[in-house]
Amino acid sequence: MGLFRKLCSLLFLYAALLGCSEEPGCDQDFFTPDVVRELADTNTPESLLLASVFAEWEFVQEKDPGVALPSSRYLRREALRLAPYDEAIVAFISADCDPAQVEAEAIACTLDWATRLRDLDPDNGFYWANLAHYQLSEGDTDAALESYRKAASSPLFSIGWGRQVYGLSTALQKALPASQSCAIELGVGIAAANLPRFEGFIKSCREYSEQESWRDACLNLGSKIENEALSLITRNIGFAMQKVVYEKEGDLERLEDVKARQEQFHVLTNSQNDRIACLWKDAEARQEWLINILNYDEMETMRRMGEGAAEC
Repeated sequence: MGLFRKLCSLLFLYAALLGCSEEPGCDQDFFTPDVVRELADTNTPESLLLASVFAEWEFVQEKDPGVALPSSRYLRREALRLAPYDEAIVAFISADCDPAQVEAEAIACTLDWATRLRDLDPDNGFYWANLAHYQLSEGDTDAALESYRKAASSPLFSIGWGRQVYGLSTALQKALPASQSCAIELGVGIAAANLPRFEGFIKSCREYSEQESWRDACLNLGSKIENEALSLITRNIGFAMQKVVYEKEGDLERLEDVKARQEQFHVLTNSQNDRIACLWKDAEARQEWLINILNYDEMETMRRMGEGAAEC
């Protein structure tokens, strides 16, 4: 339980439901089938995504087992129908896709959708890397390699986490006024639970880095992500990509150097997050954090708010 609460304080994962928030009205009693239907009836892309998430929670379903809720799949399809070219909506829905094993019921999990997401923001290296994994699943290693190179040379590398947190939190605040005290915590928790699948980054470097072209692409992209990605977890993927290459080569010196950099990174970000967790008790500070996460995403928000904050 100690580790679980540590994760809660650092990432605010499901803070409202796990007791990390001291605000009232944020427990499981708030979430009912009526809330799901109310969000669905609001009929905005963001409210439909929220309804799709709550509809999957077993404790919501169990409160009124005799009444059928709209399926999560239906609600996500409706959100996509309303906003088929909204980058944040497409990214949220496709985040759970596994390019190597697309299920028949999956939504927005095809090469065409990955290409559309890339085209919505071709300056974002994450979308190029995401596209590469679909190209690999189609057996097109040359196209995937070029996409990795494009990702490494892109001016931006963002999974859009801050934008998703802001969109989900504000949608909750607008659609359900009773959720004001926990809307931000829930937005953070839902976005954190809906992170993209990163397995493809590690797998591709493990499988192809014996080829010099792929080795260079993995190390260049890994370094790019380590130093420039806008979110905390993504930077750790950058470290992991480099480590898997050096592990495979048996280059212990470079491997230990990456591990040392990652450890320094963890010390810094843990300190920043601990300080932000202290600020989190204040409603105005939470709202300031929400604005910052929209404007600057996670890493810069941690620096701006974490470095100047006092310890608890």
